[in-house]
Amino acid sequence: MTKIKEALVNAHDDQEIRADQHVQEGVRRVIEKIPFIKPPTDIDLNYDPVPVRQKISDFALYLRIKTDVNVYFKAWRFDTCLEEISG
Repeated sequence: MTKIKEALVNAHDDQEIRADQHVQEGVRRVIEKIPFIKPPTDIDLNYDPVPVRQKISDFALYLRIKTDVNVYFKAWRFDTCLEEISG
């Protein structure tokens, strides 16, 4: 049973490593291509803030982004508060 458990744990660890490698490879390819991307001429690029809802017409995508941001910042605030308390 111990060997089976070890094999399953190792298989799971290998899957996580491969998943991370795919993400890292994708990020690397995007970063390499950035210098060759021509900026769009038909879009007004500026630093004026615009609500996400105004930028995204797909409502499901908007809700997913909103949820991800809320979850991330709640976790970040919690971690920051713990660091300040334990400081």
